[in-house]
Amino acid sequence: MVLPNKDKKEDSDLLFGPFMRYYLPANENVAFFAVANFGFGNSKDEQTVGENTESISTNIFAIGAGPGITVYSKGGFGIEAI
Repeated sequence: MVLPNKDKKEDSDLLFGPFMRYYLPANENVAFFAVANFGFGNSKDEQTVGENTESISTNIFAIGAGPGITVYSKGGFGIEAI
């Protein structure tokens, strides 16, 4: 006899923070940029297996930097790759 799986997992993440970009135009349709950011937040995981429930809460701090490129269209929109 196979019992139905009553395992349950919930995951909740929230991360927010500012970022900064500095653009260097290469020509009319292309620009290179440097980006820097940092964020902070909280992650909460809760898993129930049978009658047992485990909960893990973690504070998050993230920092990043890198290069990128933007290609502009004639309509004013840009496609970016970081």
